[in-house]
Amino acid sequence: MTVRQNLWVVLIVALGVAADGVLAQALEKPKITLAVGGTLNAAAIADLDRAIDGARQLQQPIVLDLSEVALIDRPTLKYLIDVKHDIRLVVCPDYVEHWLDRESARAQACEG
Repeated sequence: MTVRQNLWVVLIVALGVAADGVLAQALEKPKITLAVGGTLNAAAIADLDRAIDGARQLQQPIVLDLSEVALIDRPTLKYLIDVKHDIRLVVCPDYVEHWLDRESARAQACEG
């Protein structure tokens, strides 16, 4: 019996609008947050990539919130390392953050 875990992605657009509805210069710049949860595996990379491409079309900084990720595999981790140059990862589970750091260092050592 095979159990398939689901991936979900929620797009959150923060406009940097003050409470009175006036754009506030002092507030953080607008950004796009992709909240991701469930299982991130090789089968989910295409869906995640489409969500990221859609967010890029909004031409705002992109933040990837991985706080609800239950499981991640090596191909997906390598994908995240590749997109990390223009996407900021936030609220990563500790094991994902440590694994990303270790694999990034390993990739840099192989290149250098």
